[in-house]
Amino acid sequence: IRKILDTENCDENRFNIRQFHCILLRRTSNALNNYINKRVTSFKLLMTQGFVKKIFFYCVCITGALLLSLLIMEVVLRLFFPPPPIVDISRPQKTITTKLIRYPEYGTLYIKTERGLRLRPNTVATIYNHPISKRNIVIRTNSLGYRNPELEPKERKRILFLGDSITCADYVDEEETFVRVVQSISEAFSEPLETVNAGVGAIGLENYLNILQETGLSINPDIVIIGFYLNDFKPSLSIKLLHPPQILRSSWFFNYVFYALSVVKASLTGSLQNIIPREEVQSWYEEINQNFALLEPAYDGTDRFKDHVLQKVNSWGGTWSTGAWKRMSETLRTLKATLKSAGVTMVIAAFPVRDQVYEEKLYDFPQRKLKEVAKELQVDVIDLLPTLRKERKQPVTPLFYDHCHYTPYGNSVIAKGIWEFLAKKSKK
Repeated sequence: IRKILDTENCDENRFNIRQFHCILLRRTSNALNNYINKRVTSFKLLMTQGFVKKIFFYCVCITGALLLSLLIMEVVLRLFFPPPPIVDISRPQKTITTKLIRYPEYGTLYIKTERGLRLRPNTVATIYNHPISKRNIVIRTNSLGYRNPELEPKERKRILFLGDSITCADYVDEEETFVRVVQSISEAFSEPLETVNAGVGAIGLENYLNILQETGLSINPDIVIIGFYLNDFKPSLSIKLLHPPQILRSSWFFNYVFYALSVVKASLTGSLQNIIPREEVQSWYEEINQNFALLEPAYDGTDRFKDHVLQKVNSWGGTWSTGAWKRMSETLRTLKATLKSAGVTMVIAAFPVRDQVYEEKLYDFPQRKLKEVAKELQVDVIDLLPTLRKERKQPVTPLFYDHCHYTPYGNSVIAKGIWEFLAKKSKK
């Protein structure tokens, strides 16, 4: 205080605390102003030395490097990776274009309901470069969400087909599906049929029952054919696909990025978790591993078919276990009871896995078990394994695109087998 009084030339006898506060405030303000002026001067100096130009140059370099990296990744994906399929979905006064990385079940062609996946009704979807067939495929759905023309009043015997992606067959043109081929074959005979395709990809037996109850019975079918595949004890896994913004949808890179984000999101939310407890699947594995030779008399331990079954125990391989059949038998009984009460005939068409068709030895426990269950329910089974094994020797035209999805030729073989059964049954 003495130092301030001396500096300010204040009279010590007349000095008070108020004067001291004013002096202190003035000195603080002056010091702050001096500090700010020095900093402003330094900034102006930097500005005159090209500082802004340097910042702008660095931003341009970083942006250019990012764009170049994205361009390189885009080129690499287009050169070495399969193109992501594009699905154009047309609806009244609205067109949605989405890119899919895997199967159409993962995009907007399919909708999730409380009772499982369904095809979006009244939709025309074009899938470019389908991941299974590598073809451009047009999918048209009617007001019921079936891959089928709009139904008119019934004039012929009507056959409803329920099933998964094998029945829906969204990887081939509609006229190439076995459902449509059966109808085409019947046109040459005195009593042509009307076939209806209610197949939906990535579903199982429980969803077949749900579709039957929701819409199937309302079309008044005469026969319902259940397209049975070896993994029908559970629905297939599915992912709700996230899409990039519209401006980025032409980029392969961003579609792959958003697909990865979709998988991460599904993993975090539990969408990718198996609906069958791991402990139960493990018990199936142990049971099959121990009893396979009893289930398949042709197995002598010299081939790898058993290993394939064990590797796929969570999918089609599970049908070599009693646990999977316990699940499916209950649903088959409910299907039979539902159709019986409606006065509709139930038939099961059994689709084999590719390994069963091309193995030299016959491994057919799932088909034998299915016939056993069907006999109890008084249901006919169309076993397509013998038909397909007979046709496998064709050297030119393959039957399958992959482990279970059929080429147009494979669909025609299936259609022939189903038609022969129906023709024989009608004579009876």
